[in-house]
Amino acid sequence: MTTTKRRNANTVLAMQFGWDIGDLREQRYQDTRTNGAVYTIGDNYYCCVPLGKQPYQDRTSLVQWSWQPVESAFAKGEGFQIWKATGDAL
Repeated sequence: MTTTKRRNANTVLAMQFGWDIGDLREQRYQDTRTNGAVYTIGDNYYCCVPLGKQPYQDRTSLVQWSWQPVESAFAKGEGFQIWKATGDAL
C-alpha cells in the first residue's frame, strides 16, 4: 500500500514554478502585512489557498490587489487554487 504525501500551499506554489521551497521563500512579500503567504514573482503577486477560499489581502490597505485565478490542474489536484495579481501602492 502506498501513501500519498499531502503537500502544503507553499510547496504547491513552488512546484508550479519549478522551484524548491527555499527559492520561493526568498520571494515572500512583507509577511507582517498580509493574512497569509503572498509572494512577489516578477511584476506579479501570487498566493496559493485551499480550494473555495479567497486569496490573501494586504492588512494595511497600502496595496490593492486584483486577484485572478491561475488555471493549474496540478494545484487543484492537490486541493489548492493559485491566484495571481498586480498591485498598486496607494
